[in-house]
Amino acid sequence: MAAHTTPAPDPILTSGVELTKINSISSKATLFRVDEPRGLIIYESSKHVEIATEDIREIRTGSDAQHYCQLMGFTTAELDRRTGKTLASKMRLAQLFSQYKTLHILAPNPDVLLRFECIIRKLNTIRAGLAASLDDTLMRESVWDAQYFELGAGQDSQLSLDELQSLCIRLNAHISRSELEGLFKTVDTDHTNSLNFQQFQNFVKLLKRRPDIEALHKRLCGEAPFDFSVFEKFMKESQKSELTSDQLKALFTKYASTPAAAVLPLSAPAQSTSISPPPSGTPNAPPPQPASPAHTLGVQDLGTFLMSEDSSAIKPPATDMSLPISEYWISTSHNTYLVGNQLMGVSTVEGYIRALLCGCRSVELDIYDGPQGPVVYHGGTFTSRVTVFDICNAIAKYAFVASPLPVTLSCEVHCGVAQQDMLVDIMMTAFGGSLVRVPNSEEHAKIAVLPSPEALKGRIMVKTKNLLLSQGIESIAAHKKAARAAAAKAAHLEVESSESESSQSESEAQIVMDEARAEIGKLKNKWRKIRGEVPSGSTDTTSKHKPAMSLALASLLVYTVGVKYRGIGKSDTYTPEQIFSLSENKINKLIKSGGADLENFIRHTQKNVVRIYPKGTRVDSSNYQPLQYWAAGCQLVALNIQTMDLGWRINQAMFMRCGRQGFVLKPPALRDPTFKLLQKRTQGYLDVTIISAQQLPVPKDKSGREIVEKSNIDPYVEVVLHIPAWSEKPFLPEDASYKHTPPSEATGSAAARKISFATPAVKNNGFNPMFQTEMCLPFDCLGGMQELIFVEFIVKQDKSVEPLASFMAPLSSLQQGFRHITLHDAQLLPHLFSTLFVYINVREV
Repeated sequence: MAAHTTPAPDPILTSGVELTKINSISSKATLFRVDEPRGLIIYESSKHVEIATEDIREIRTGSDAQHYCQLMGFTTAELDRRTGKTLASKMRLAQLFSQYKTLHILAPNPDVLLRFECIIRKLNTIRAGLAASLDDTLMRESVWDAQYFELGAGQDSQLSLDELQSLCIRLNAHISRSELEGLFKTVDTDHTNSLNFQQFQNFVKLLKRRPDIEALHKRLCGEAPFDFSVFEKFMKESQKSELTSDQLKALFTKYASTPAAAVLPLSAPAQSTSISPPPSGTPNAPPPQPASPAHTLGVQDLGTFLMSEDSSAIKPPATDMSLPISEYWISTSHNTYLVGNQLMGVSTVEGYIRALLCGCRSVELDIYDGPQGPVVYHGGTFTSRVTVFDICNAIAKYAFVASPLPVTLSCEVHCGVAQQDMLVDIMMTAFGGSLVRVPNSEEHAKIAVLPSPEALKGRIMVKTKNLLLSQGIESIAAHKKAARAAAAKAAHLEVESSESESSQSESEAQIVMDEARAEIGKLKNKWRKIRGEVPSGSTDTTSKHKPAMSLALASLLVYTVGVKYRGIGKSDTYTPEQIFSLSENKINKLIKSGGADLENFIRHTQKNVVRIYPKGTRVDSSNYQPLQYWAAGCQLVALNIQTMDLGWRINQAMFMRCGRQGFVLKPPALRDPTFKLLQKRTQGYLDVTIISAQQLPVPKDKSGREIVEKSNIDPYVEVVLHIPAWSEKPFLPEDASYKHTPPSEATGSAAARKISFATPAVKNNGFNPMFQTEMCLPFDCLGGMQELIFVEFIVKQDKSVEPLASFMAPLSSLQQGFRHITLHDAQLLPHLFSTLFVYINVREV
C-alpha cells in the first residue's frame, strides 16, 4: 500500500507567481506571494506592499472584470486569451480620509487565475469572518498564533529568546528582559533554548493572561464556585439581561466547565489585578455555596463568554420592516457616481457598487444627453462621464447583495425626451421585473399610504420630478390660493358691506374655484394618459406643446414622484407618493425656526418621504452631520460616502444597528401623531469604565506600513458623545471632568455638540494596557430618542493626531454591563484582534 504523503504547498504560497499588474497607463510583470499564516498578499512595486486579505472588499474575475479590462485597453481577442482579474482591496492607510484602492491583475492563464483566486477567497472568508464576529475562539487563537509565529520565527521554524523579544516589541508587549527570560524557561520544556510552535502557543497563553477578568471573577464569587446562581445574578444585575431563567441556564451551560478545566493560568509578569468598582448596579460577591462539579464557570470560561457574541456590546438589530417606508430612516448616497470631489472627481460605476455593498438603499444619478445614449456626471464641473447603461448593469448586479430591501434611484434628468425613452429602455432591460412601474393595463388607484420595505423587497424604484404634472400642480395651488383670498374677502364684506357687494365677491370666489376644478380635471386627464388609461383614438387636449418629459419615464414614478417644495402647512398638501428635496441650508432654516413650522414638517414626514442633500459649496465632497435632519424626521439624508469624515462615520454607525440593511425604524417620538413624546425632555449620564485594551494595532506610516522600529506606543482612550443640539440650554453639570464642545461656525449650525472624556495614557504598552478609568458623561434627550445620541470610543497615541482605532454606535444600541468592543480602522473595518474591555451603565436623573 502506498505511503500517505502530504501534498506540496502551492508555489503561490512559497515562491510566488508572476502576474501582470496593470493600470490605465502601464502594465508591469510583478511577483505576487500569499503569506497564508499572516493572511497577506505581498508584492514589490515602487515600495513593498502588503494587503491584508480580511480587508478585501470584493474579488472580481472573468466577465465581472471585463469592464475594467476594456478600460485598460484590452481587446475582446486579448480577453479570450487572458482572463481578467480585479481585486478591489482597501489598503490600511494611516490617513483618516484614505480612499478605496483597486488592484488590477492579469493572470497568464486560467489555471493560475483559479489557484490564486481560490487561495485569496479562502483566506478572505476565514479572516473577514473572524473580524466581523468575536465567536469561534479556538479558530481566532489559532490564526493569531500562526500569524505571529510566522512573523517572528526564523527559517528553522524556531523562536530564539532574541527573536521572541523582537516579536514582543513588535506586538507592543514591552516586558523586561528578566521577565521574558522567566516565561521563556517556563515553556522551553525540552531545554533547547528555542520554542517550537506548540511551545510558542503556551507562551502566548501566559502573555495574554487577563488579570482584569481574574479580578472580576474573584469579586463575583470570591473563593466559592462560580455556579449558575452567581451567573444569573451577574447577568441580571450587572449585564441588565432580559433573558429568562431558562435561557440563562442554556447560556451558562454553553460556557461552563468542570472545576478541573477551570484552573487559573500559569504565573505571568505582575500587573495590577484590581478592577475599580463600577457604578451602582454591579453585584457584590454572593455568600459561599457548595461546589457543583458539572457546572462551574472558571476564569477562562468567563473570559470566553465575555469575548463572545453572546456578550456582544451591541444589541441585536431590529427587524420589523412591515410599516410604511415613510416611518424609516433610509441609508442614502449623494453624488454616488463620484469617487473624488465634486469639481474634478472621477465618475464611475465603482461609486454605485461601493454604496450598495455598504447598504445604501438610495443612490443618485445626474443624467444628461450623451453621444450614444444618456450619461451621468456632475453638471457644470470637470468630472468625467459614465454611461447609464454601465451604471444600471452594475446596480442590477449589486442592488441586493448587502440587503434585500428596496433601492431608490434618485434621478436628476437633464436629457431630452428621446434619451429619456432610451433611459427607460435601459432600465427595463437591466432591472426587468424588479423595476417598479405602471403597466398600461393597470387602473389608476389612489395611494392612501406608502408600502412597506418588506412589501417592496427586491424592487427598484425611480424618483425624479414629474415635469408633465409639476406645472399643473403649481397652477392648481395658485388657483386655490386665489380662491381662498376671494372667499376671505367675501366673508369680510358680508359683515361690513352691502349684500350685493358680498354676492359679487362670492361669485368671484366661485369663478376661481371653478377654474381650479378645471385645472384639476386637466391634470387628471394628463395623469390617466401617463398611466395608459386614455383610449388610443383620443387626443391629448391639455398639451399643445412638445412635452418636456417622456411618458415612458413618467410611468416609472409610482411611489416616488418628485415634486417642488411648496412649503408645509394646512394649505400645502402632498399626496403620500410625492417627495421633495431640500438643501441643508433650507432645512437648517426650517429647523431653526422651530415652533409650528417644525411640527408641521415632522408631521409631514410621518406620511411622506423627504430627501436632504448637501449644499453646493461642498466642492470637496465633505459631509454635514445628519443627526439634526434625522431628528426632524427626514428619511433620505444623503451623504458623500466617498468622504470618510465624522458625518460618514455617524451614518455608518446608524445603519450598523439594522445589520446594514439600509432601513432603520424611526423612534416612536417621530411617528406619534399626538406629539406627546416630543414634549418630553430627559437628562442622564453615560457611566463608562475603560478597563483595558487587547492587542492594539501597530502605528502605520503615510503609506500604510507598520512602523516596526518605533512601535512602542503610549495609548489612551477618549470617549465622545455626539448629541443633537435640540436644546438651547443643554444639560451641563458643574463637574469639570468632562469637556463640552458646542457647534461652531466651523462645524456648522446643524452639527452635534460633543461631550468628551479621556483616560490618562499608559506608557509603552499597546498589547494589554490597563486603564481602569471611570468617567461620567452627561447628556440630554428629547422624546427618549437615544438612537440619535452617538457614542464614540477613540484609541489614540500620546502626542499623536491620528487615531489608532475607534468604535461608534448609537447610545440606544449599546448593551450595558461588562463588554468587549471590537475596534475599527479609519474606514470602519474591524481590526482582527483589537478590543476594548469596558463597563457601561446608562441612567436618567
